[in-house]
Amino acid sequence: RDRQRDIRTVLDEMPKQATFGKQIDVARIGIAGHSLGGYTAAAMAGAWPSWKDARIKAALLLSPCVEPFMVKQTLGGMRVPVMYQGGDRDFGITPEVRKKGGAYDQTGPPKYFLELRATGHLGWTILTCQPYGAVPPCVDQSARARQIDEYGVAFFDHYLKGRPEALLERSNSLLADYRHQD
Repeated sequence: RDRQRDIRTVLDEMPKQATFGKQIDVARIGIAGHSLGGYTAAAMAGAWPSWKDARIKAALLLSPCVEPFMVKQTLGGMRVPVMYQGGDRDFGITPEVRKKGGAYDQTGPPKYFLELRATGHLGWTILTCQPYGAVPPCVDQSARARQIDEYGVAFFDHYLKGRPEALLERSNSLLADYRHQD
């Protein structure tokens, strides 16, 4: 419940801030989260009906904890575009997203699933970029960081800004699996 309140507070207060408010288009809000943050993002996007926030128009779920939603079969409540990102070495979470009847299958379209090669559960954390000192050189030099970034940005640009994104139509050799359904 604290996570729900925290996200709602951010959505309520950020547009009011002098520094950020003018930069926020409240009609085009996306949410992203990793692990339990992915759980929170899914819940706010409608996987928990009582948490759903209609301001959220797209959800990027990075190795998200989805088991509670699968047990209750509530992932269909997300009526916004969803991208799942997982890793082939993320043995605790990605199989639950990928498997037949798993989170991806239980989610309505438009939906995406990409599985990064040689990536465990912490592949979306600072551990990926720490050796590079900062995000720009990391995205430049780390194939993993580049894939996470490029697909995530393309997803949000397509669904929040209405830009056609060819990248979303194809996989590449750095991905172990890629699926999408519009």
